Amino acid sequence: MKRFLPTILAVILVIGASCFVYPRSETPAVPNLTAPAPSTIVEDLFGVIDQINAADRIMRILLPDGGLEEVIFTDQHSIVASDLGLLAHVSGERELSTRQIKADAIQLIGSPNLFITSPEPGAVVTSPIIVFGFGRVFEQTFLWRLKDSSGAVVGHGYAMTSARDLGQFGPFRLEIFPPVLPDKSFTLEIFAASPRDGSEQDLVSVPLHLLSAEATTFNIFLSNPNQGSAHDCSLVYPVTRTIAKTSAVGRAALLELLVGPTPEEKSQGYQTQIPVGTRLNSLSITSDTAIADFFFPPYNIAGSCRVMAINEAINQTLLQFSTVNNVDILENGGYPVSLEP
Repeated sequence: MKRFLPTILAVILVIGASCFVYPRSETPAVPNLTAPAPSTIVEDLFGVIDQINAADRIMRILLPDGGLEEVIFTDQHSIVASDLGLLAHVSGERELSTRQIKADAIQLIGSPNLFITSPEPGAVVTSPIIVFGFGRVFEQTFLWRLKDSSGAVVGHGYAMTSARDLGQFGPFRLEIFPPVLPDKSFTLEIFAASPRDGSEQDLVSVPLHLLSAEATTFNIFLSNPNQGSAHDCSLVYPVTRTIAKTSAVGRAALLELLVGPTPEEKSQGYQTQIPVGTRLNSLSITSDTAIADFFFPPYNIAGSCRVMAINEAINQTLLQFSTVNNVDILENGGYPVSLEP
């Protein structure tokens, strides 16, 4: 049998080689470089006109989330320099090679002055509610409130747009942690306050439904001179907050801390040393360290006692959570000089 082994192997190699010979009657496919680039349909795109290049007939629009899109418009679209800052509703085709949108239709929107793009009316939402939209309001500031199914106000606050200039629309992103709502139906309203008499203007109402009626409970920490803060600035005391169930409980706690004590808690001596106008930019937890980045008003916080109270209120509010053992407080990405004793 051994004398036939080389012959058998040779036959197998010849047969195997013939199976991998490229057929002479076929040739490799050559890509068609002259074929048009693929595109996708774009519908219901809203953005603020941020830049206009009249020569190339290209405009740049600013989206609700802060992103930018380039839109190619034609002679049939009457886009002029004075349209900067207006809200545009665009539909067309996106060329995937350039990512530009070739507009089929452009509708310029000059009113109303407040506009919500998400969530849509009737949507089922979770906590936090993320609201996107556009506004053209005095000092870029508008108000929001939540009403339960009976019409009672169960939450309120203010927010700001990112308008580039006076009289222009700007995008906004609003984050709301709603209270517990047993029937789960509620209405989100945004509106502007008249600079003349404070009356409501440009009211926008969006009916919504909360996914869950479950609750999340946590503490925020406040000063109270009646309990010892007058003698030791580092002493802060817990008060309870209950909101609709959320996975972003740390962020919710800091936002509630920035709101401060309720009227009833104020009557009991609770107070906050955090200045009005402070905003939470971001919160992240890396390993066991919570990094809280704030915007503080552009003036120094006088007094080492107040600084200590602010630090302790933020620290204790975050340290109550089992995943946090250390807290770093930042100001716009850097350690705040104004918050160092």
